[in-house]
Amino acid sequence: MLASNSFKKEVIGNMGITCADMMKNPKLNNLKLVAGETGLARSVRWVYIAECIEDPNEAVNWIFGNELVIITGHGLKGNTQILMEMIKKMDQKNIAGIIINIGPYIPQIPPEVIELANSISLPVFELPWQIKLVDITQEICSAIVTKETEENKLDNLLENVLFGRISNENDFIKSAMHYGVNLETDCAVGILDIDCFYEYLKTNNIVSEKAIMEIKNYMLSTFNKVFAGYSLKILVMAKSDSIIFLINNTTYVKGNLKRIIEEVRNEINTRYPDLTISAGIGNSCVDINELRNSYKQAEQALKVSRCEFERNNTCFYNDLGIYLLLIQIGDAKFLEGYYIDLFRSVIDYDKSTNSKLMETFKAFYAENCNMDRTSKRLFIHKNTLKYRLQKIEKLLECDLNDIQQIIKFDIGFKVGKFIME
Repeated sequence: MLASNSFKKEVIGNMGITCADMMKNPKLNNLKLVAGETGLARSVRWVYIAECIEDPNEAVNWIFGNELVIITGHGLKGNTQILMEMIKKMDQKNIAGIIINIGPYIPQIPPEVIELANSISLPVFELPWQIKLVDITQEICSAIVTKETEENKLDNLLENVLFGRISNENDFIKSAMHYGVNLETDCAVGILDIDCFYEYLKTNNIVSEKAIMEIKNYMLSTFNKVFAGYSLKILVMAKSDSIIFLINNTTYVKGNLKRIIEEVRNEINTRYPDLTISAGIGNSCVDINELRNSYKQAEQALKVSRCEFERNNTCFYNDLGIYLLLIQIGDAKFLEGYYIDLFRSVIDYDKSTNSKLMETFKAFYAENCNMDRTSKRLFIHKNTLKYRLQKIEKLLECDLNDIQQIIKFDIGFKVGKFIME
């Protein structure tokens, strides 16, 4: 989760172009996609031509990740099995895709290769032999450099707006306008953050830095693709396992932003089913100098989102309710003291008897004080729950049928979540 006390830029890495971007380039219309359509979001960092190698598998040793590999077939001697092994090993090293030069060495792409590429979502393109490789590589590399230059400018622009020193507002406004964002109208800052990312990596046994980078890059490319699909212009940057974005908060955006972010989640889940992403959105502002405050609000909304829903939710600063008061209080020691004083007798009882009254009490409130749902949630008999609640009432000297008491303890639990997040 983002730290609010200081900003340390930890960039995911420039996306470069994707395989999908290549297909939109009219100068690359000789490339024909034949397999791996579901992997078109893979990022292309450079081009590598795997030829003139006595052992074709030796080409794998020169792969570092995100290369678009061109295979002419020279050295394969028509051996489909070797080609299949090459593709498997290259995919393990996280290549972006493969271009197969159709000609004397590979007359056509074997169906086994197409089946393999589809199964691992690896884009495979075919290129006619008569097309000069130098023209293709030059165009792709030029597109990569152009895109990365733009991304660096975009990263630096948003970083300076939110965290840097604004020396000339007009320069920033003009630069943002170049990317379609008008800083002189209502703007809001949002944050998307992967929930418990290191826990996710550990659970899924993901240790490779390349695999981790692939997740982050896929998240960023999916975010950009979904927002572009709605013709929404944004300033965006990546930091650690988060995406920070600035958007013109039009009436359309206000009404649809939550749904659009949910679409981003759903698309990411098609590739990473267990990955959850929480989001916080700050208030609108019309002053460029107030955007930093919107960012802080987005951080606070993100924190509250996890307080209330734990994971996979979008929270707007305007909708924080009682948490807005807790944020304004801002005194962690005071809030901690309030929580402990309110529940002290139950907490002490649990410690001395090794019981679970606080766990029961929290579950009871999480289920809106519904006995049936609480007993099912805790896997205990309803009579057992009733006994525990009576014990809690005795310890706290309260009546859980009294609405005022219910409100008091509800606020207490929210304080507990807030200080523990």
